[in-house]
Amino acid sequence: MDAGGAHAAGQYQGGRYQLIRVWVTWRGWSNLAPFFMAKRLLDYDPIRGVSCYMEYQASTDSVTMTHEQDVAAVLDANKRQAADEDKTRRGIKNDWWKYASVPAIVEVEWLNKYGVILDNPEHKQRVFELLNHPDYKYLKTTNKVHVVKSD
Repeated sequence: MDAGGAHAAGQYQGGRYQLIRVWVTWRGWSNLAPFFMAKRLLDYDPIRGVSCYMEYQASTDSVTMTHEQDVAAVLDANKRQAADEDKTRRGIKNDWWKYASVPAIVEVEWLNKYGVILDNPEHKQRVFELLNHPDYKYLKTTNKVHVVKSD
């Protein structure tokens, strides 16, 4: 068995965010193919709503691990909150400003793609850079921009 690298390819379509991670490349283990042929659910986290699937591809003799999370409700709430300028104003005035809501699947993508851990204080500047990037604007609950200055 030859181990492949972890690769992240996030996709957001119609309220469903999917993260694909290529986990292991099978070499010479094709006799296990009947067990892995179909996409199989390996795990489901009911608290975060994240499903983990495994699928064998005979053409490349590889296994793909896929994590999926339906984030439509989170993204709809983010959009509503971002449109409420008064909420942002009140939050800043009261020293409590909800800036974003990041689904678990995006946390996994950031870890795999950028090496960023959302709750690591050393990654705070990079987290805000990602949140302010146009590719991730749907995570923000405000239209304001917060910038963390480097030390």
